[in-house]
Amino acid sequence: MTLRLNGDSSGFTEIKAPNAAGDNSITLPTSNGGANQLLQNGGTAGSLQYTSAGSGLHYDSSGRLLLGTSSTIDVASTGAAIMQVTQGGAGITGAFYSTANAIGPAGVIALGHGRNSTSGLLSDGDVMGQIRFAGADGTDMETRGANISAEVEGTPGANVMPGKLVFSTNGGGANTTERVEIGSNGALKLLAGCPGIDFDGAQTETTQANATDTSTTLDHYECGTWTPQSGEHFGAFSNAVGHYVRIGRFVHCTMQFNFASCSSSDPCQILGLPFVPDAHNPNTGIQSTNVVYENQAVFMVWPEENNTPQAFVLTNKPLQGTTNTSGGLIRGSFHFQTAT
Repeated sequence: MTLRLNGDSSGFTEIKAPNAAGDNSITLPTSNGGANQLLQNGGTAGSLQYTSAGSGLHYDSSGRLLLGTSSTIDVASTGAAIMQVTQGGAGITGAFYSTANAIGPAGVIALGHGRNSTSGLLSDGDVMGQIRFAGADGTDMETRGANISAEVEGTPGANVMPGKLVFSTNGGGANTTERVEIGSNGALKLLAGCPGIDFDGAQTETTQANATDTSTTLDHYECGTWTPQSGEHFGAFSNAVGHYVRIGRFVHCTMQFNFASCSSSDPCQILGLPFVPDAHNPNTGIQSTNVVYENQAVFMVWPEENNTPQAFVLTNKPLQGTTNTSGGLIRGSFHFQTAT
């Protein structure tokens, strides 16, 4: 059975009853807001709501779907949301789950972005989706405390979408700062706004008596090459090569070079270190591991501070053998702590 309501000039609305036994009815309430009310005008042109109270389900005149509230507020943004869910008591605001008899899909939240259309090609750096976290600050709920952003990293194409995740937190101000990134290649990157990895909560302190740790944050790692350069009391260098690894403030260097001449009465200076040594032993620098002459003479290396990336080979105090002042080959390694 079908009930048709025709418009004044054109169009119609039909209410169809299923061809099945039983009571299939639409019951209208005896008063506005009654228990059986299915839908009512929200009081504004083009607005509908399921309940007469402030909560319930609302579709307002601006095309926004509201659940648990009759008006929208700005959350983590200065723009109103197209859909907003408000939870005023105990429980959780939303739950998504699946009953598929398979590995998946499970509860899924899907976020997407296309330029001007559902297939509009994105560019490197475009945002694909964000999860934002905001708290009420006594004025509003617009200021973000943290957010996770999925962004394009590379060149998208047909069935190709290189992406990265950027994690940001608010250090105590009006804006968030990017801290950590997981790149499209899977590498974890500490960004400029991240002070490092703090091990304080993941390790047991073993500081001995009369020792005090000054930091539990690892803020640096890199490896690379450097070129030893001749300084005071050394003749010209040739075939000079060097490598280094830095972990935190600790630097390990290897080097090899030919030298034209050197002094046997004064330490000989090497310039060009990749970092400036720190002076943990005032007026003496940091004495470190040895370097070896080609004639098997052994000398101590002394990285010295004084705001200069320099070290000295103690050719005036050989630990073994004698100093060949007429030139030769030096190879070996040393390590030191950086000033910063």
